[in-house]
Amino acid sequence: MPTRLGNILLAIDRFLAALLYNRADITISALCWVVLYAPTEKVAASALVALDMQRWQVWTLTQIGKGLEWLQPTHLTTARQTELTVAGSTLQLLGEKP
Repeated sequence: MPTRLGNILLAIDRFLAALLYNRADITISALCWVVLYAPTEKVAASALVALDMQRWQVWTLTQIGKGLEWLQPTHLTTARQTELTVAGSTLQLLGEKP
């Protein structure tokens, strides 16, 4: 069960993702995972094209991601899985099959 503080921090994270990267639908940590750990060069390239990022944005996500991984080694993987879980929950709430 999410806490009030956790929800506020998540909202701030998504606000900053919207402000800096024009993506309010994903957390900065999950964006970092895309930049650092996309499974293949083809996936990474297509993700970056879909995200329509400039070089400074990719650079900042790379640096943020490295810092987060230094602080908590599984942070980016956990963030990615959380985004997938949220997407599945949203689909269930809307009556769609994930």
